[in-house]
Amino acid sequence: MRPVTALFAVIIVAAIVLSALVVSRLHRPGTRWRDVAQQRLLFGVPWGSLVVIAIVIAVYLFVQDGVTNLTDPVTIPYRAWSYFTPLGLVTASFSHASLSHLTGNLAGAAVVAPIAEYAWGHYPARDRADEPRSHDSEGDSDGERGGVRSRLESLRTTPWVRAFVLFPLAVVVLGLVTSLFGLGPVIGFSSIIFAFAGFAIVHYPIATLIATVAVQSALLTVSRALQDAVSVYVATPSPATAPSWAGIAIQGHALGFFIGLVLGLLVLERRNERPNPFHLWLAVLLYAFSKGLWQIYWFGEGNTYLLFRGPGVAIVVVLALLITLASAAPDRPLPRRPVRWLLRRLTGASSRDLRPPANASSESNGGPDATHRSRIERVLELAGFEREDESGPLSSNGSTDRGDRIRELSIGVAHDDGGRPQSQTQRQAQTQTQTQTRTSAEDTESRATQRGAAFLAVALVLAVLAGMAIPVNLAVVESASDGSAPGAIEIDDYVIEYDENASNELVSGIGLDVAIDDSGLAGSGVIVSNERHSIWLEAVTKEQLEATGSETVTVGGPGWRETVHVERTGWEPVGGESVYQVWLWPEGDEENRQLAHESAESMAEAIINGRTVTLGTDAGEFVLEVEEIETEMTSTTAVPGENEAVEAGGVVFERTEDALVASSDGTEVVIATMEEHEY
Repeated sequence: MRPVTALFAVIIVAAIVLSALVVSRLHRPGTRWRDVAQQRLLFGVPWGSLVVIAIVIAVYLFVQDGVTNLTDPVTIPYRAWSYFTPLGLVTASFSHASLSHLTGNLAGAAVVAPIAEYAWGHYPARDRADEPRSHDSEGDSDGERGGVRSRLESLRTTPWVRAFVLFPLAVVVLGLVTSLFGLGPVIGFSSIIFAFAGFAIVHYPIATLIATVAVQSALLTVSRALQDAVSVYVATPSPATAPSWAGIAIQGHALGFFIGLVLGLLVLERRNERPNPFHLWLAVLLYAFSKGLWQIYWFGEGNTYLLFRGPGVAIVVVLALLITLASAAPDRPLPRRPVRWLLRRLTGASSRDLRPPANASSESNGGPDATHRSRIERVLELAGFEREDESGPLSSNGSTDRGDRIRELSIGVAHDDGGRPQSQTQRQAQTQTQTQTRTSAEDTESRATQRGAAFLAVALVLAVLAGMAIPVNLAVVESASDGSAPGAIEIDDYVIEYDENASNELVSGIGLDVAIDDSGLAGSGVIVSNERHSIWLEAVTKEQLEATGSETVTVGGPGWRETVHVERTGWEPVGGESVYQVWLWPEGDEENRQLAHESAESMAEAIINGRTVTLGTDAGEFVLEVEEIETEMTSTTAVPGENEAVEAGGVVFERTEDALVASSDGTEVVIATMEEHEY
């Protein structure tokens, strides 16, 4: 550590400690932080989170051999390539691609894992609905089985077991699940961090949002300041690289987040607790936007990528509402007529307003009621009853009771307990009571509630996220290199080669056909493949190697690692395309460099005394071809060494430093310069 960095590290730590002490003097809450933490954590410490962080660091140092090279760990065998790479499936969720990758994930785990552990708790008996249940004698008739169950229950509720065993064990299982159902060759602890966030956010929405967005950013800034107090940056052009979001496992992040959500919702249901709906909706929405869960993307042809920003934002908003309903919606049964229920909610109309009036018969328009009434009157007329007027009822000179009785029999009027016919009001009241009883019975029989339906929808989203990875992870790399390519290097089961027109085995044939034909998406650069373990990786792109000039690729496994060097050298003819060679060799064996690629030749735009000059490469040697325009005669010579000169076709070529100068009959011009690399 540089003296300046060490000095500022002391200043930063002292400033933070002093600030905390001063604020603690100014603000004296009724309940101390330590007391709050000790309510749910053993001694107020998130021991499980510390154990998990220690496991992640140990994997990076000792499994990935980060202890040998802290900034360049072994990564290729520890990715979850497919279901046929068990080593990668077991280690992917706890491995990392670089030191910065590890640092970022450790910061995320440090702020959100303790919140999730606090929500889970080391003292389950303090949660009202999470207390151990006693078993009746009938259920535990077998004494031995009852004793085992009792001991297991005792272990489950023991604080130190929950802190040091159960919580880390749950994280390990969660890591295996995210590896099994992660899309593509995932690596990193981030899926589990998102699971922590999903579990914590349904219990403490605002606290989780502040911790994951603000506190994590502050922690990373302080960490970088402690490592490098003063940095010097030089404005230089950057090589062509993929956008930052194209290297993020969005599906893995969403998968972990929804696993945590489902587990958190189940715990809330068990404890009969509900979060604040507005706080939860706001926290989920802002967390998803800030963490890029809207960044749905896919690969296009060449070095192009498709970002579905609009659909991603819309999906996030809808899912935020769905998650809120799954945790805070009422337990009322689902409406039997959802369209009518929705209209009633939107318009404010009652159910009575949306139904046709009960007395809206069709008498006035000649409908069934009018027809029925006319038939009754016809029966009375045949029985000797007469109509008093055009609109009045039929009568029979004092035989009113007899006429009423005929009407009752015709329309089926019910009688009360005393044998008297029920009035119209009594009949309406009886019908309403029967309808209410039937509706109540139907609602009682219905077990689907609004919150339950929303939870099933969240679980369905989780199933879709997990299911989409299964066919991809079952795929086998069928066209891995057999090592016969020019300059290919074989190390154990790995083949390292350079190819500018390789078929991308990770995405070809499994993309979105409606957006682009991905049946032959190409990869270009240094390719690492392993047919036995279904590994295919574009380790170094052509553009990256062009910018840097040299790179290294590390392969290995438990207990061993090997490094392969890649170098690109070339010349740039004036006005023409670059002519270059790519070489590969294992570390420590540079004498056995292998020529992996030679580019096409290129002509300089300068014409010297009626002659053209073309620069090319042949069998690992750069050559110059001189052609007379009139006679079309050609002469060839190798590019001279530094401070040397050669002659071909009447043109003298002299190499001075990084330039190649051609001269003929007093004409002198620079025809090519050595390829320069920006990094």
